[in-house]
Amino acid sequence: MSDLEVMFRREKVLSMAEVKHTVGTNSRMTAFRRLRSLPYRSSYSHRGMYYTLDDIPEYDRYGVWVFNGVCFSRHGTLLSAVQTLVDGAASGYTAAELAAVLHVRVQNAVRVLVDRKRLIRQPIGPEYVYVAPGKSAVQWAARKRTVQHGLGGVPTRAAQAPEEIAEHLTTFLSVLNERQRRLYLGFESLKIGRGGDASVASRAGVNIKTVARGRHELASKDVTVERVRAAGAGRPPLKKRFFAVPCGSGGVPASNTGDRCECRGRLHRHGRP
Repeated sequence: MSDLEVMFRREKVLSMAEVKHTVGTNSRMTAFRRLRSLPYRSSYSHRGMYYTLDDIPEYDRYGVWVFNGVCFSRHGTLLSAVQTLVDGAASGYTAAELAAVLHVRVQNAVRVLVDRKRLIRQPIGPEYVYVAPGKSAVQWAARKRTVQHGLGGVPTRAAQAPEEIAEHLTTFLSVLNERQRRLYLGFESLKIGRGGDASVASRAGVNIKTVARGRHELASKDVTVERVRAAGAGRPPLKKRFFAVPCGSGGVPASNTGDRCECRGRLHRHGRP
């Protein structure tokens, strides 16, 4: 067993810099030559700059393995992973659903696959559903049924009285703060399952990314009680500015701001609220 294989068995995932250090070279070509002597695969995240051996990953049911934030697919590249997932899906995938499964942004990947005629996209609400060319009619029909019925194929009350339910939902959301609205919509999406983000976003009149973010926060249990937004978010505080103005009659600054003074026409620094 070579030193490189021993290092893979110990660390599971190596970067190119770690491969070079292990084989004792600064040459990228030499490092790749040593890699090719082993059954290795590249990550589809981090621009393919991490490597592992074929028998090390423990893939989930989607063929994905994540190790310390680095993502590998049983199917190889991100393009292959996306196409395989869409081909095997009963009702296609949205970009948000693919991102949740693959743990990376997929907008560029699906655009390339659509341009190459390897996927077809169909609009549904505020987003697109990606379906396989040979199964587009079946997958699209299944997606429409999922969105219309929501909870396991059982028609929801919203389908029976959409105006009334939408009005009540708007009233309810108006009394929640930003974080509470996001988490509630994410919870409703989790109840629906596949297609939940699009369905909830359409009914609540919000961006689908808001629903997806709430769902991700609930799934990761990254929920804090104290803050509405993450630390550092929001508009920065305004700083009080000072400027020099000549005072008017009676000691009142000409800008009509600041405190009264007895400057008799001299310039002073007065605060603007």
